[in-house]
Amino acid sequence: MDFKNIIPGFYLPLKVAVVLLLCLPACPSSGQTQPSPKADSVSRQSGLAILSKAYGDSVVLRWAPTDGVVWSASRHKGYSLYRINYRVDGGTDTVLLTPPVRPQSLEMLNKKAGSKNKYLAMAAQALYGKDFRVTEEQPTSFLDEIQQQSDAYNLRFFVAMQAADLSPEAADALGLRWVDKTVKKGLYYGYIVRSDTATLSGEVMPGITKVINMPLEKPFVPQGLEGISGDRQIELHWYRRQPGDFSYYYIERSDDGGKTYKRLTVEPYFSPYDPAMAKGDSLAAEAATLLENSQVFVDSVQQNYKDYYYRIAGIDAFGDVSPFTLPLRIHAVDKTPPAAVIIDSVVNVSQNRLLVKWKDAQKAPDLAGYFVAKGNDIAGPFEPLHKNLLSKETTYFLDTTSTGSEKNYYVVASLDTAGNYTYSIPRLGIITDTTPPGKPTGLTGLMDKTGVVGLQWDPNPEADVKGYKVYYSYNPDKDYIMLTNYPIAVNTFVDSLSPESLERVVYYKVAALDFHGNHSDYSDVLKINMPVVAPTSPVAKSIYIEDGRVHVEWIGSSSEYVSEYEIFRKVKGDPEWSPVGKKTRNMRNPDFAFTDSLTTAGKEYSYTAESVDMTGIRSEKAFPVNILNNQTNVLKVPENLKAAYSDRENALKITWDYPDTPACFFILYKSEDNESPGRWASKDGHERSATDQAVQKGHTYRYRIEVRQQDGNLRSEKSREVRISIP
Repeated sequence: MDFKNIIPGFYLPLKVAVVLLLCLPACPSSGQTQPSPKADSVSRQSGLAILSKAYGDSVVLRWAPTDGVVWSASRHKGYSLYRINYRVDGGTDTVLLTPPVRPQSLEMLNKKAGSKNKYLAMAAQALYGKDFRVTEEQPTSFLDEIQQQSDAYNLRFFVAMQAADLSPEAADALGLRWVDKTVKKGLYYGYIVRSDTATLSGEVMPGITKVINMPLEKPFVPQGLEGISGDRQIELHWYRRQPGDFSYYYIERSDDGGKTYKRLTVEPYFSPYDPAMAKGDSLAAEAATLLENSQVFVDSVQQNYKDYYYRIAGIDAFGDVSPFTLPLRIHAVDKTPPAAVIIDSVVNVSQNRLLVKWKDAQKAPDLAGYFVAKGNDIAGPFEPLHKNLLSKETTYFLDTTSTGSEKNYYVVASLDTAGNYTYSIPRLGIITDTTPPGKPTGLTGLMDKTGVVGLQWDPNPEADVKGYKVYYSYNPDKDYIMLTNYPIAVNTFVDSLSPESLERVVYYKVAALDFHGNHSDYSDVLKINMPVVAPTSPVAKSIYIEDGRVHVEWIGSSSEYVSEYEIFRKVKGDPEWSPVGKKTRNMRNPDFAFTDSLTTAGKEYSYTAESVDMTGIRSEKAFPVNILNNQTNVLKVPENLKAAYSDRENALKITWDYPDTPACFFILYKSEDNESPGRWASKDGHERSATDQAVQKGHTYRYRIEVRQQDGNLRSEKSREVRISIP
């Protein structure tokens, strides 16, 4: 092998290169492999990691940079090795073992050009190759060129570390290995590897290891080998974490009962694990869970049920190959189910008997027979209809267990001699049924004062009744409306009607429905009288005298069907109320007012009102309000009523003048545009202003004010009106 011919250029096919780059974080180098029980290493965060292995007559040291940046910075100045001798008296001596260990020169490697060690060639290429491309494609942009250079840089580091792991000679060539032959058997030593250089991230941290120079009595063998049988496929698993700290493995198979073995991979094998896989889809996460703790190898074989023998040997970071494991005997099994049959038909031959027929156009040679199963839903579950397997010549099955109360979906399962099975596509079987259920009986019901109706009837005796439909009407003979959007399975129903409805009687009837859509006759009609609910009374909110007339304002009834109000009056001392007027209810504004001009000064009057609904039902009389018609005692009208608009606050400020009378209070009235004025605000006797923030631009507002006595019936006339338009 002539290194001169390979140094100028090195190209990996794109597929292989990408796989190597993806494996780089997960594939162990010598400095990243966990040490054996007789070795130790520093944290993976160090710039250099080192392992040691005792052979008795010598100790072999293997070290590696933790990343490509450290490797690139360290390989030019080399690595300094120090040994710590632990004396029996507890003291230590530290000695420099050798001048800095550097990679071998190109000239020295060329002298080994005749070697058949391909890993030595890989080491040479990683050290001195000028063109380490991942792809033959030329970069199309500056960013593309940077990416290709980065990929080549990472690939160069990976190739170097892999070569060092697999070949002691390659590790020597890379300056990553040293054999200490100046040791004594059984003594305790420590080793330090340093690089007198620095990266952009700072100083390169040294690697440290300790070892007792006592070789293992028995070499480690890979542990945990087991196999999983597939269809013409064997999947091998063994522990990822091994006592022997193996970096790679040889996998061999015997096809002749263990007499001879053949290696299954051209190169030593290692299945990488990347924790990032766990964050992928469910399939990637499942693979990550397996690979986290296991090495995995999948082998294809020619025959099912033929015994094959497998064994593996491990390769550690020092290039030593372990003994092979004991052979694992295993065979592949048939896991291919037979082809699914096609159900031709499901025929209702008589009453509850359904005949299922099928065709098996691709009858498998290892077909054992069939099972017929049934379910009530197309998605299953399906329960077998017989205990014994039907013969493979069978093409039909008669089901005598079906009823019209449930859906009948059938599948045929084809079973082969290996236990593999497959289901046909489900096929619906329908039992023809034109007989409706009997009409429901025993319909009863009650309505409470809130309008809730409880209905109940006797359950139908038929087994195929799917449910019931409930209807209502205000006419016993027609116009029934269905209350249930779908048939209800229970024989009770709760309806809700407004107790204030104008209707005084409601009618109900029920019908039964079976699973085939057959509708029964209606039940006998049930008549329910609705309770009589009087509307709520109005509530008086103010009473006052103005211009010699009594004004009373009420809050209207909250009942829905009130059509009018009737107002009553009586003089103090009279036993009876006299009607004095009626007001039609305004649906938009249920509040109302009444003005009585037929009063006499000096008399005290009481006023009340009743709500009347559309059917003439009346509420109780409202709580009465009283007033003394004493027009001789009138308070002074407030003066200088003004309104000013603040654009910053978007509000109107209303002010007025009045003598200081704390025993009085003010009532302000407001109207917007063409609306009638209404009571707007109330202010204490010491206040002389009010702010209205409920205003909008482009509208006109009008205000008036009056004063009232706090303890008594004295009041003023309303002031003059002030008007303001907001532009």
